[in-house]
Amino acid sequence: MTNIEKWVENNPDGFQRAMDEAHDSYLDVWDFKGNNWNASESERSNVIESLPNDPDAIHEQKYALLQTLSDSEYEARDAIMAVRDNLNLAREMEEFGFEGDGYKEGLRASSENALEGKTELSINDIAQKYNMSDSPIVVEQTQEPIQQLSDIEPSMNVTAPQPFSP
Repeated sequence: MTNIEKWVENNPDGFQRAMDEAHDSYLDVWDFKGNNWNASESERSNVIESLPNDPDAIHEQKYALLQTLSDSEYEARDAIMAVRDNLNLAREMEEFGFEGDGYKEGLRASSENALEGKTELSINDIAQKYNMSDSPIVVEQTQEPIQQLSDIEPSMNVTAPQPFSP
């Protein structure tokens, strides 16, 4: 009986937890190789299924893959992981009743600074990818851009809408 088989037999929940963590850790690198960020959930599932049934072996493959990232892929990964951490921290602070809005602005600014020059992705793109759109530092966006009043030319004869009256 191998050590893995013993682990599964003696602590199946612990083994599954270790496998889940190894899968997440591997995908945290794989997502940044080439165009993998845009991979579908089925493609990601296929990657997971192709990994060995051994958390240590998965971590070895992750480190080997990490060595193949280009400088720009590595920088984008670091920036996006920092934003994901900030999204999670903001969510937890709100969950535990942390008072005040200053932390939200600080985490949002920190996230924007991390992304600057590293990727075209926004905080909202990252939140959506990692199912964290409920984080309090996600910027709410309108469906359509709002036209600024200064953009309206005077010759357009625009009048303000009048309240409805029957």
